[in-house]
Amino acid sequence: MHSFPLTGIRDCSSRSLGEAKTNEPSLRSRTVIHPKTKNPMIGIGSIGSNGMPGKISSLFSAVRKTFQSNANVINTINERYNIFLDRPMAQMARRIGRVCSFTSSFREAIISGDVREDQMIEIMKSAERGHSNHGWLDSYHTFSFAEYYNPKQMQFGSLRVINEDRVQPGQGFGKHGHKDMEIISYVLSGALNHQDSMGNGSTIVPGDIQRMTAGSGILHSESNGSGSDPVHFLQIWVLPNRMGLTPGYEQKHFSAEDKKNRLCLLGSSDGRNGSLTIHQDISFYGSLLENESFVKFPLGEGRVAFVQVVRGGVDLNGEILKAGDGAKILNEGLISLKGLPNAEILLFDMV
Repeated sequence: MHSFPLTGIRDCSSRSLGEAKTNEPSLRSRTVIHPKTKNPMIGIGSIGSNGMPGKISSLFSAVRKTFQSNANVINTINERYNIFLDRPMAQMARRIGRVCSFTSSFREAIISGDVREDQMIEIMKSAERGHSNHGWLDSYHTFSFAEYYNPKQMQFGSLRVINEDRVQPGQGFGKHGHKDMEIISYVLSGALNHQDSMGNGSTIVPGDIQRMTAGSGILHSESNGSGSDPVHFLQIWVLPNRMGLTPGYEQKHFSAEDKKNRLCLLGSSDGRNGSLTIHQDISFYGSLLENESFVKFPLGEGRVAFVQVVRGGVDLNGEILKAGDGAKILNEGLISLKGLPNAEILLFDMV
């Protein structure tokens, strides 16, 4: 049994989270080129007795447990996407590909049995994101959204949308509806005005994070709160753990000091340690890393993670990521992040 210290990880009440134990062996990372997408991949892993990479095998086990404990969600998925959740392993692989939305090439590799131990992290470069510029709105899409459609980038885990938006002064999104989605706004600069059909009205500024549960249905509008400066923010959508939730709203502030050289818990399924409550088995962290500073995060067995570089750059397990880049991380064991100048990142830990 090996233990990894949660180096640099603290909740925002400044209590240390201590040590976490994992049964992952100490393994060496290496970078390879994905044989189909030609994207750089980093990975560590071992081949199990069943001939499958051990981490993939443990992922199948975790997904089975998730399906068994979420019958209502499964029924909804069946109805909406015509996916029939049968027993055979090949169909399980396809379900993972569609429900959890791993990249199409990775899904095909799982189904064909051509999965290699070094295919554990996929780097998503900023320049490869979808892009739309409407004049008043300049938006980059990590996953398929609106007019941008990429069947290989539909979602990852429960992450459905990460949009980087810049809205011009005095402009905004008029009143529109959402349903069955957890919607998170993370402001980088400027001020974002919010109004919704629940009677909430607020202005979100840097350091603020807003969570809106669309649930059974909600109307809201967002606009630039300044007449002279653009507003720059991330809008993040997370698929909820069940449909038809009662709509809700929450907004909290996390200071730069809260996030300095540590992973500060911003959102979680239970709202622990002062974080936002997200209706899904997900925890997400924010960090402002000084140059050469480190944070480490042990990823639990059967879980996946996504790292989004908000500003600056980071060294992720030996691979350099710049602003706008993202990384899909599949059962990597230990995530190591070293700050480059002006680094700001978000890390999502989920099933």
